[in-house]
Amino acid sequence: MSRSMRSAQAWQHEWREENGDLSLQVALLDSGTAADSSRYLFRAPGQCDFHLDPAARTIGVDALGELAENTLEHLLIDQALPRLLAQLGHFMVHASLAATSTGAVLFLGRSGWGKSTLAGLLHRRGFTALCDDCVLLELREGQVWATPAYPGLRLYEDSIDQVFASPQSLTPVADYSSKQRVIGLPLPTELLAPQRLLAVYLLSDPQQATEAMSIEPLTCAAACMALVEHSFRLDPTAREQTVSHLRQAGAITQAAPAFALRYPHEFAQQERLVNMLGEHLDRIATFPA
Repeated sequence: MSRSMRSAQAWQHEWREENGDLSLQVALLDSGTAADSSRYLFRAPGQCDFHLDPAARTIGVDALGELAENTLEHLLIDQALPRLLAQLGHFMVHASLAATSTGAVLFLGRSGWGKSTLAGLLHRRGFTALCDDCVLLELREGQVWATPAYPGLRLYEDSIDQVFASPQSLTPVADYSSKQRVIGLPLPTELLAPQRLLAVYLLSDPQQATEAMSIEPLTCAAACMALVEHSFRLDPTAREQTVSHLRQAGAITQAAPAFALRYPHEFAQQERLVNMLGEHLDRIATFPA
């Protein structure tokens, strides 16, 4: 067992699953004078420690035992790396992103709410699913631009069967998850570059879904809260960066329209859902840039 596995004591913050299980922790290893000069221990309990050094732009890895390569990859690119970038001042959100002919659309929601499935359905419809986990948002001259962290989709097998007409190349996301990573989706290189963000959609809770489908505008305050809730942070106790983070979220919501997307989470309703969303995106595309 490595020294870092034994030594961390005071945790700055802990993340827990909805059932209360501990999933992630972060501890301050040493404090620097600048916001990005502190070093952190970021832990996935029982699996891996990451040493995050924002100033040096490095991530050190201490795996516990024989950690599966796919699990390490998932923890690194889906958890540690976005938080390192967030600590450097970038606004990173846990979301899925799809490209249209006129820009990109972002889907927010908690794990299991259908972000990946919706991106896959749009992909089948002729749009391009760019990613379903981490997206960089930045404001440039009054417009929001979205950059996918890496291409791909992660879906449960029942969703894969519903979304794709033909078999796909799959690999397990992690040894503790039943999700599969869909690999080999056709993705033009230019779509990995920043895309102008057309709109943000906040998905409905499947546990509160009704038969009615609707797309309703979100207030700037509600959209800002949704972005903050679904964004990546490394050290939520860092006051200076928290203030900057909130300002970024507020500026993004002022520049990109946001909507609440409510729909029944049923495979039988997928075609109706995609039609409604496509029609709404057609109207959004006519808004002034």
